[in-house]
Amino acid sequence: MGNSPRLIRVGAGRALLAWVALLLPSPDSLAGSEPLFPPGVPLIRLVPPPGIGVNKEPFRDLFEHPDEWVEARNLIHAIGYYDHAINRYSDAELTEWFALIKEWDKKLFIETGALKEWCQSAQACFDAVSPLYDRFLSLGARIDAFSMDEPLINVLANGYGDYAFAVNQTAEWIRMVREKYPETAIGSIEPYPAIPLDDLKNWILDLNARLAELNVRGLDFFCLDPDWIRFNHDGNWSEVKQLELFCRGLGLPFSLIYWASDHTPYSSDASWTYSVLQQGREYRAVGGKPDEYDIQSWLPFPNNMVPETLDFSFTHFVRNFHGQIVATPTPTVTRTPIPTVTPSGTFTATLSPTLTATPTPSLSPTLTATPSPTETPNPHDLNGDGTVDFLDLFHFQEEWRKSSGVSQQEE
Repeated sequence: MGNSPRLIRVGAGRALLAWVALLLPSPDSLAGSEPLFPPGVPLIRLVPPPGIGVNKEPFRDLFEHPDEWVEARNLIHAIGYYDHAINRYSDAELTEWFALIKEWDKKLFIETGALKEWCQSAQACFDAVSPLYDRFLSLGARIDAFSMDEPLINVLANGYGDYAFAVNQTAEWIRMVREKYPETAIGSIEPYPAIPLDDLKNWILDLNARLAELNVRGLDFFCLDPDWIRFNHDGNWSEVKQLELFCRGLGLPFSLIYWASDHTPYSSDASWTYSVLQQGREYRAVGGKPDEYDIQSWLPFPNNMVPETLDFSFTHFVRNFHGQIVATPTPTVTRTPIPTVTPSGTFTATLSPTLTATPTPSLSPTLTATPSPTETPNPHDLNGDGTVDFLDLFHFQEEWRKSSGVSQQEE
């Protein structure tokens, strides 16, 4: 990747500018609408798979079978999807579906590129994606938020700029979007632990500081993409909780993506379900309570979006997740004080050595947890997560099915 990326030094003045960017008028105050993230309300965003598995049209299924997920729909506040995936549908389809989103009183989040390997500047990316936004708006869409798809990691992992380039170009992209689409919120997605905790904090501060210098409103939310299977050897849920508190101290809503980080080529709808519930329980165990639960899959499962009464369908999972994770009281834990939002003026950090070897792209590669060199693996720990639990029983059952030729239906 060339020279190691170095973080911009953030002094008291730049930290103050980061606050100024957050205090500029919000899209809610400009539009007179309800807040994107009402305080104190547990929110769920549903983001279907992109259609790379057996079911090629998960987004379509939401709108063609509205009666098959009424309860799950009442539990979510937003539907999210990828700009290029939405763009493949016809004008007639999108006109009908955008009207349904409004009728259901749900928000529309569009995941999009601010900096990508195929558009390596703010202007190039804006020129590429804004025609898609214009098309959606012309067909009746109300675009409530853009989620920038990991611009920092994309720049650093693909080697077409350094940290300062990522900050300046992302701020420029936001400036252009704010100018043309002033009522649409903008949030940043970035991965962890591919980007360490301190670097994520500085990314938020430096990006908002640069936006304040441009007299542009700062981020409306921050969304974390946790590769939690790596927590066996890098990162942990306690640091994720620190980032949640850090964002809350800034008054910046914190969103967390829930997904099957431990997926393998042998994963299924059922294993995806158990994995995401496991993530939910682990984050709750450290007192984690994001402002938004972003239930998202960019994997080939679940294959079925509906009906919500079908075991292991996506909408059935939303109901289970809400009951077991969102609506269940958070365990009492000893809370860490909210960290200061002013970093050291001399702090310089380097991204983890694993960054160039294992970047976290939009479609995450399959990762397999390995035990510590000093430990002897437990032969019954079939999924390699360091514990022997119900997931290992599930993996054993799946291996038995493959070797015996017995399908789930035959069972």
